[in-house]
Amino acid sequence: MDMKRIKEIAMYKLMRRIDRDNYGMLPPTHRIEPQGMYHVEHVRIENNTVYAKNTPVYKVERRFAQRKTQGCYKELKPKLIKI
Repeated sequence: MDMKRIKEIAMYKLMRRIDRDNYGMLPPTHRIEPQGMYHVEHVRIENNTVYAKNTPVYKVERRFAQRKTQGCYKELKPKLIKI
């Protein structure tokens, strides 16, 4: 699996998690998974690190809004930094 595909899968998983944490639900656009997402069991995210086949590949840099919205700081789209 190439690095571009791993990054795409990791961002998809992170954005699903962020939407669930920020809004308490997944919007309808995230219910339809991109083609081939069923082959992602070897890509996982643990403690701000993306692993592909048990090898660390990317570090997740999380970003939060500067102002509170509805009583909390919303998480923004994260950045993936290659290790």
